Amino acid sequence: MGMLVARADSIYFENYEFERSESMRFYSKSMAKSVLSLLTGFALEHGVLSNLEDTIDKYDARLKGKPLGAITIRQALNMSSGVDICHWLCGAPNNFERFELHGFLGHPKHRGKNTDQDAVIINWPYGFKSQPGTSFNYSHVDPQLISMAIRAATKMSIAQFMERGLWKEIGAEADAVWLTDAAGAEDVSSSLLACMRDWGRLGLLVAQNGFIGGRRVISDSWFHECRTLRTDEGFLRKGKIAGYDQGYKFYFHHPRDDGAWLRFGGDLGQSIYTDSKSGTCLVILSASNRGGQDYRGLFETSISTASRK
Repeated sequence: MGMLVARADSIYFENYEFERSESMRFYSKSMAKSVLSLLTGFALEHGVLSNLEDTIDKYDARLKGKPLGAITIRQALNMSSGVDICHWLCGAPNNFERFELHGFLGHPKHRGKNTDQDAVIINWPYGFKSQPGTSFNYSHVDPQLISMAIRAATKMSIAQFMERGLWKEIGAEADAVWLTDAAGAEDVSSSLLACMRDWGRLGLLVAQNGFIGGRRVISDSWFHECRTLRTDEGFLRKGKIAGYDQGYKFYFHHPRDDGAWLRFGGDLGQSIYTDSKSGTCLVILSASNRGGQDYRGLFETSISTASRK
C-alpha cells in the first residue's frame, strides 16, 4: 500500500498504491511494539521508570502479590516473561482465548465489548511455562505489562505520554491514533495508526540513534541497549530462536548479527528497516505477508541508492 525510503531530512522515494494517499493513517500491527520500546527508552531517560531490573508491580500496585507483578521491565521487553501463552513459534496458538478475547478483540458478534487488558493481566490464571528471563516467547502479554508500568508511573494514557514525549519531538505532521480496549487502555501490541511519513520519522529516529530534526529525542544509550545482547540474553541472538532467522531485543527484530539493522515488524508484511551505519530507513506498509523475503535486498538497494545522492 505504501513504501518510503528516507535518510537524514530527505525522502528519496515515496509511493502509494490501492488508492492510498499521504494523508491516510496506516495500521501498525506489531510495529506498535517497537514504538512502545521507544516510549520505554524515553521514560527511563526522564525518570518515569527507574531501572530495567525493576518489577512491574513497583509501578502498578494492582499487581502486588499477583503472579505477573514480579516480572521485570527487561524480561517483558525481551518477550521473556515466561507466561504460559502461545502466540507465534511455539506450537498451537492459544493467544486469542487466553488474552485477546477478553483483553482487546472481544467476541466476533460484539467486538471490543467489555474488554479489559489490564484485568486479564492482573487475574492471570495460567501461570508460567518457563522461568522468567530464560527463553523467548512472543506474546501480547509482555508489552501490556510495560504499558501498565508507564501508565501507572505517569498517571497518563499511552497516547498522552506519546504525544508529549515523542510525537511532537519527532516533528510529526499528522495526528496518530491508538485503538483501545473497552476500559480505555491502548492496544500497545498492534494498534497504532499513523501516516506513512510519520512512520518514516519513527524509522529515522531509530536509524539515527535517537536524533532527528536537528535535536536529540532519546539518548543513544537506549539504542545501544536495543542493539546489543548481554551474556544472559543469548537466547535472543540470531539463529537461537527456533523457527526464526532473525534475532530480537526490546521489541526490535535483528536481521543482522551486529545489531546495525533494527526492524519494526508486524503481520501482513508491515516493516520498517533501519540502518545505524548509514542512517537510512525503509518503510513498507503492506496488506500481505507475501514478498517479505525480498525486503532485505530492497533495503540494501535503498541504502546504496541513498548513499549515491
